[in-house]
Amino acid sequence: MIGSIQIIAAIGLSVVNLARAQPQPSMARGDQLADPEPIVIGALVVFALSAAAAIFLVLELGQPFSGIMQISSVPLRSALAPL
Repeated sequence: MIGSIQIIAAIGLSVVNLARAQPQPSMARGDQLADPEPIVIGALVVFALSAAAAIFLVLELGQPFSGIMQISSVPLRSALAPL
C-alpha cells in the first residue's frame, strides 16, 4: 500500500517538474521552449492522476485477498469443499 502511494506521488511530482521546466540557455540555434500554459499543466496533471490510478489498480487488484479492496475467500472455500 505504501509503495503504491509513493509511486503516485513520484509520478505527480515528475509531471509538475516537467511542466515547470525552463529552457536551457545552451540550446542549439536559439530554439527555446514556450512558457507552460495553465491548460497544458492541467492536462499533464490529469494524465498523471489517471496513470497513477491505473498503476494503483493494477497493484491493488494483483492481491485480491489483501489490501483496500478485498474479496472474501468463503465462496472459494465452499466451492472447493465438494471437490
